[in-house]
Amino acid sequence: MVTSADMMLSVVAAKGANQTAAELRLLPLLTTHLSTPEIAGELFLSPHTVKSRMKSIYRKLEATSRSQAVARSQELGLLEG
Repeated sequence: MVTSADMMLSVVAAKGANQTAAELRLLPLLTTHLSTPEIAGELFLSPHTVKSRMKSIYRKLEATSRSQAVARSQELGLLEG
């Protein structure tokens, strides 16, 4: 069975960003004003795990900040906006 996360991964891979399913779950929360610990609470993860995934997202999107990562994700169609 193909899940929506699997379909999103296919789209992302085709566009070159190559985000994991875990990173894709985190992306929409980057558009909020939630802090890293607050995002961790929303996703039931440790803040360290969220920071690690954020760094990976930034690296893959060639972004140096949260706002750049969000803008790049929107350009690639990973986020609406």
